[in-house]
Amino acid sequence: MENDKIRLRFAKPCDINELVKIKIMFEKEERRFAPKNDFWRMYINPKIQKKDISEDLRSKDSAFIIAENNSKKILGFITTFMEYDFQNNPRCKIAELFVLPEYRGRGIAKLLIDKVYYTSKINQFILHVSPNNSLAIAIYKKKGFSLLYECLGKRNITPKVITDSKAYLKNYAKLSRTEKEYLMRNAPEVYKRLCNRNTIIFIKDKMDKFVGFIIALLTNLPPIMKVRTICKIEQIFSSKSDPSLYRKMLNKLFATMGPKTKYFTFHNYKNDLKLLRLIKSEGFGISYLCYYHNNSSKAKI
Repeated sequence: MENDKIRLRFAKPCDINELVKIKIMFEKEERRFAPKNDFWRMYINPKIQKKDISEDLRSKDSAFIIAENNSKKILGFITTFMEYDFQNNPRCKIAELFVLPEYRGRGIAKLLIDKVYYTSKINQFILHVSPNNSLAIAIYKKKGFSLLYECLGKRNITPKVITDSKAYLKNYAKLSRTEKEYLMRNAPEVYKRLCNRNTIIFIKDKMDKFVGFIIALLTNLPPIMKVRTICKIEQIFSSKSDPSLYRKMLNKLFATMGPKTKYFTFHNYKNDLKLLRLIKSEGFGISYLCYYHNNSSKAKI
């Protein structure tokens, strides 16, 4: 089968039943690649898949593109939706990309990505992929994607509460002027996007001076996800290199969020190796990789 015999089109409601079967195949494969700290997807649930596909087809902010042959057999699909970054800039997220195993190696995945590139009105693209899926990562890199961050996840069962520390919790709406100024000096970019849903853990030294903070955000996930609520750690900072300060703040966060969620994530943007080692020592492990591409030239890669 040559590429010129493959037709790309947007999915229709009449495709839903067949797409449910293919998406379950996709989810089963994703589960094989999933690392230990992946706790995201509701892998095999036809009812949820059908509802999810139906919503995608109705939404103006999402796209569901399929590849089919001359016999109108669906060979693969790609799904996208529009989201916004922390500066409220729109970007196109490639949520899923799948080609039937027997039709791989024929350029179908590249054709689907190109279709997204040339039909999207947005030039910024983002996607998540398992660190174990080397074939998918190779395809994305060939299409111009580069690593933006790695997401580390932790399922916290029994947090160890350190009662003698000077770590305390504040909601964004109740921050004092001194606390706001401390955050502005040490986390100016994150501070700009703080909202009432943010929780901040501060820690002080024996002289009652600030020596660190954690900025976290409790986030609700859509029904397709296996876990419905996570606590996203947006930034960790300490003016001292004492690992115990980080641990005290983390344990305060775990204990505080325990009644709401047991699932925590941290996005490693800056590749701070010391902080990364400490985070991993607290039970965090790689959940997925986030890749980014700017296709402003609209040129094929």
